Amino acid sequence: MKSLILASTLLLVTLSAHAQSNGNNLPNERQIIEDIRARYKIINETQGFKVKEYNLEGYSAEGTIITTYHSGAKLMKAIAAYYGESGKEILEYYFWDDSIMFIFSQLHTYNSPIYVTYSDPESGLQPFDASKTKISENRYYFYQNKLIRWVDPEKVMINTFLPQFEEKEREMLDDVHQLIHEKLTRNN
Repeated sequence: MKSLILASTLLLVTLSAHAQSNGNNLPNERQIIEDIRARYKIINETQGFKVKEYNLEGYSAEGTIITTYHSGAKLMKAIAAYYGESGKEILEYYFWDDSIMFIFSQLHTYNSPIYVTYSDPESGLQPFDASKTKISENRYYFYQNKLIRWVDPEKVMINTFLPQFEEKEREMLDDVHQLIHEKLTRNN
């Protein structure tokens, strides 16, 4: 009797999981996003990662710094900071089982270039003031190396059928491959 109840429960769980799939034998998007958020939290709360920092040339006007976080041989997180005169971009990459799962992007736009220390009322030029920096954020969720959700700076989900969605997926995956895998593995 116990084995029948166990088998019935297992069957119900399996059928429920299939009912929640999107027709491609994938878990539903909501569950994938919940899993990504849980893994993101685990990575950010974990202590004891092996941390390395790299300065990369040729990526931005004022320099590029990448910080990586490894658990053993596995890359769990990388933060790339691209510095420029008029702003900076910070990209946080999160990995699970050697695959990208999430990218958090912050674009910081300065009120003036960092070297401006004077005002010019005629042109409207103001001195650089870090407190006047505007920050826009994008969130990119991946499943099996496919972009499944993109949340823009207005917290709007970009439609997966729009051409820019596919372009952004290609851009982000190329970035992960070239910057993280190629550049960093050569520097190890």
